[in-house]
Amino acid sequence: MLNRSTMMKTVVTTLLLIMGSLLFADGSTTLVVSRPMLLGSDALSAGEYRMQWTSAGETTTVTLARDGKVVASAKGRIVNRDVKHNRMMIVSAGAADGTSTIIEIRLAGQKQAILFRNE
Repeated sequence: MLNRSTMMKTVVTTLLLIMGSLLFADGSTTLVVSRPMLLGSDALSAGEYRMQWTSAGETTTVTLARDGKVVASAKGRIVNRDVKHNRMMIVSAGAADGTSTIIEIRLAGQKQAILFRNE
């Protein structure tokens, strides 16, 4: 029979695993792109997209659909931030040729973001 200390450690570990899986659960939301950008190598025009993400281990795959058709897909990873984001936010990087590439999508109401580059 397990002693009380071992049983408490088991319960706490199990709860942490469950909570961790909920934080990084697959999801979907609406993403508004305000100007032409790239997600990976896929070009996006300004407009509203249905964003879905699925996680497998440390890799998160994001797909963007418009009018029911997938128009972009990229692999990234979930990262934790210090503050909860009050709205969806796209962080992009500009190139010398004038193109703008999405490097991070911050999830509304969460401290998590999906990062598409190494920090």
